[in-house]
Amino acid sequence: MFFADPLAAFVNVGRALRPGGRLAFVCPADATLNGWVAAVASLRDFLPLGDFGRPGQPLAAPDRIRHVLTVAGFTGITINQAQTYGAWGHGAEDAAEFLLGTGPGRHLMEQADATARARARRTLTGLLRDHEAADGTVRLRSTSWLVTADRPADPSDTPQGRPPATGSSAEQAEIYLAHYAAVHGPSRGVGSRPPGPPQVAPAACWTVMP
Repeated sequence: MFFADPLAAFVNVGRALRPGGRLAFVCPADATLNGWVAAVASLRDFLPLGDFGRPGQPLAAPDRIRHVLTVAGFTGITINQAQTYGAWGHGAEDAAEFLLGTGPGRHLMEQADATARARARRTLTGLLRDHEAADGTVRLRSTSWLVTADRPADPSDTPQGRPPATGSSAEQAEIYLAHYAAVHGPSRGVGSRPPGPPQVAPAACWTVMP
């Protein structure tokens, strides 16, 4: 979820693992399966949301996760859904204040004028009333994918070395560059990625087990 280029990122993550090492991480599922994201995304008429909450985020779908990890050279991939209902406040007003006063909500509110902020708060409060339990607690569904994958002990077990023959030419070029970098290291050739440190996600969301 944090990578501008997930394929290149997981190639780099794979390099950090010893042969036979395991990768484990949790990433959010599609916005439609996460109540707080859908709630904030409903304020698009008032706040400059951009791509926030739009479907099709890089690692939101299991098929996409499996494809990226496979192409990056991982095997033994497992993807399990984790779903729960979280408490977001006591009463709709409290939950709306929390969602719009922290994290992405706060960032978006800071970019809007006073009128838009007031309308966003009223709209969100009204929406959250439908999620109040009998005791007043606002509960919203949260859904994530729990993913594990292995770096093969034997490099010959990976698909690296040749790109698949499917997909657009741009996708094949992307895959080829990732394969080349995984096998030979980064280069400065035409069309290759510039050298630099591996892309790393926040430690709270990732576990790399050597």
